[in-house]
Amino acid sequence: MYAILDIETTGGNFGDEGITEIAIYKFDGHEIVDQFASLVNPEKPIQPFVVQLTGINNKMLIKAPKFFEVAKRIIEITEGCVIVAHNAEFDYRMLVQEFSSLGYDYQRESICTVQVAQELLPDEESYNLGKLCKSLGIPIPSRHRATGDAAATVKLFKILLEKDTGKKIINSFQKQLAQKSVKKGLQEFLDSVPATTGVLYLFNEKNQSLYISKSRNMKKKLRQVVTSQAKWAENLTKKIYRVSYEQTGSLLIAEIKEYIEIKAQRPKFVRKRKAIHLKSVLNYKDNRIQINKIALPSRDGLIFFRSDKKAINFLKWLFSNSCQSPDDYIVNNELLQQLADIEHLKNGKSIDELLEEFNFMNGSYILKLRGRTATEHAVLKISNNKVQGYAYIDLKYQVTNSEILNKLLIPLNDDKGIFLNMVHQYIKTRKNIYKYKLV
Repeated sequence: MYAILDIETTGGNFGDEGITEIAIYKFDGHEIVDQFASLVNPEKPIQPFVVQLTGINNKMLIKAPKFFEVAKRIIEITEGCVIVAHNAEFDYRMLVQEFSSLGYDYQRESICTVQVAQELLPDEESYNLGKLCKSLGIPIPSRHRATGDAAATVKLFKILLEKDTGKKIINSFQKQLAQKSVKKGLQEFLDSVPATTGVLYLFNEKNQSLYISKSRNMKKKLRQVVTSQAKWAENLTKKIYRVSYEQTGSLLIAEIKEYIEIKAQRPKFVRKRKAIHLKSVLNYKDNRIQINKIALPSRDGLIFFRSDKKAINFLKWLFSNSCQSPDDYIVNNELLQQLADIEHLKNGKSIDELLEEFNFMNGSYILKLRGRTATEHAVLKISNNKVQGYAYIDLKYQVTNSEILNKLLIPLNDDKGIFLNMVHQYIKTRKNIYKYKLV
């Protein structure tokens, strides 16, 4: 029996959040047999960005039950069940945290649908609940609300159960997520790491690299590692002697640096990555879009992909965000068939406008990114489809001259086009980008 749930919170610092809404569907592997949903008064204010995200505000929760008033029902509906959630570690931690404040030791086994989906659906571009459900055709009537997200997770879990015919993956991801305190020595490491974007480095007593990871919140990432009950994480935690970090401001630069450092240092507790090979290219000429096999080291083409499937997924994204139809740009019938169900946006951008955001051919371009402080921004220089390097520049100065920028640039070797591929993935996830051509 499974208790598939989703929790919305106030936001805030790790350990200080409060639950604002919870939805639980009791699922027997075939159908929902019981359910519970409620707003919850967290007795603390909701962060403004969370109000915008969820639509739940402080006024809505004034008359909502407090957690102790719904606690008994949560225990009853989850009794004898495995907790299932999208990012189960977070939802389970919130339950344990709330029950702990009541003096109750709440423990259940759990399954994280993010991890299971990564194993069973390895070709998906994103494992964010919204994007994954959209890719799989699962509707979410009320995104970022507990009932809507939990209901979508039920449908996602059904698909995963069907995919996992031998039930090996599901069983391997079932684990006990009992809350684990941070050891005294490790707390000093946690205190030394900021809750900012960058790359986290862990070393042993011989100064050998153990672990490297990019993160939007390095403090949170380190806490997740040292409190995880995964066997590899427990073995890693025992060996940590020194913690280091590098703030990058931009998650894109953190991703590039992570790739470089893992390749150079080969940390013991980071799974060896498969070599990245670009196999397909999107060409755009005379209002015609084609997907062709790539012939590296040639850089002829607009956008490069790791597989034909990723190229098709890009086209689906492109036309679903455009006001124009695939029929006007694609002549390949087989390709058109794969895009037949795409609904374009009436108020979307034109194909020319969208593709221009990805265009780094024929010249040198600057992509402006978030800096490490409020007084700077980061920039990437990209010339003729090669990422040349990055720099951090004071906000007072606008770099429009290549000669000045080259003196500040930290060079990158992008002969294989891997960093350009990362840039294209970054652009695809942003509503607005800041790009201009150098003179």
